[in-house]
Amino acid sequence: MSETSKRLNEALCTYITETLGHIETVGTFCKTFPKWMEARKTELEKLNKMLSPESKHAELEKELDEVLKNTLDGLEKLDLFLDAVEKLAVTSLNVFTQNQVVQLSKHSEHVQIVIIHAKLICPLLLEFKRDAKVFFLPKLQNLEVLKYQFDTYVQVSKMICDRFEKSISAFPLMMNEVQVDINMDLPESDIQDMLCRINQLNEIRMDTNFRMVFLFQEKSCSDFIKVVQNRQPRMLKFLEDLEQCAVQLDRMNKGAKISSITGSSVGAVGGVLSIVGLALSPVTAGASLGLLLGGTAMGILSGTNSAVTTFTEIGVNHKQRNKANDVLQKFMEDVQSIHDCLGEVINQPTADKEVLLVFL
Repeated sequence: MSETSKRLNEALCTYITETLGHIETVGTFCKTFPKWMEARKTELEKLNKMLSPESKHAELEKELDEVLKNTLDGLEKLDLFLDAVEKLAVTSLNVFTQNQVVQLSKHSEHVQIVIIHAKLICPLLLEFKRDAKVFFLPKLQNLEVLKYQFDTYVQVSKMICDRFEKSISAFPLMMNEVQVDINMDLPESDIQDMLCRINQLNEIRMDTNFRMVFLFQEKSCSDFIKVVQNRQPRMLKFLEDLEQCAVQLDRMNKGAKISSITGSSVGAVGGVLSIVGLALSPVTAGASLGLLLGGTAMGILSGTNSAVTTFTEIGVNHKQRNKANDVLQKFMEDVQSIHDCLGEVINQPTADKEVLLVFL
């Protein structure tokens, strides 16, 4: 066997073994998902109780911190699962097609089925594109936002696991069955070409930027980026105006700043601007702006009343309160537009893709 053939053999074995490893990660999480979900429901119930008017502020802060520590532990396990699904989504089906080069026993079709399911559901992964450790900080003013987004995580996770349930349950243990036979009659140039291709497939799977674009599937990511680019200058100006309002607050604590103000007046976009950050960077508009764009307090505007209430509680004078509220409304209109655009991607129908992928 030539040196090139040995390298091809090794590259194929690595690619296949890593694929099986990702499938094992998905399968393990799906099998333990009921227990994982039960723990998350318990945490959601605790968050709901914290929203009751009878709750005491001092006790809430401590309890929220404890609950979110458990939440983040659970989300770390979820991240491993989501990463495996994302990598399976960009895995080549052709590598697992029986041919003269690759032999995966009679079970290779099971690998293809799991990969197909990953490709079909991958737009849902956009829902999780935020830094959980930054977003789920124990800030009481963000409690409604945290609860809403956390509940969304649980529901979307269930949708993904349900989609994998049948294909994973029927998946046989194949870790020791990987066999790659290189046809010795192939020209050296063909072997070299196959080696280049398998190396490229591996690079694609490890490329986080490529995987992000792939999640958009039938919807062009350029359309999403265009929506963001058209609104970005105005949104940055709104945030600058909002920051100026914060500077003029009569009795604002040093730690409150503008991120705390917006935190209680927004809903659940969160990851939208985290995704924007991958496409449009760097942003240099102050620390609080960076905090906002990082996903700490972004979301769908839940109503101006909560903003007014928050401003009143921290002693903002009437003029600045109205100005900041008006700026925030305009800013959130743009956020809503971006969120709607991303929502179309996440909720795109899969029926047509499913028919197509079955024959790939």
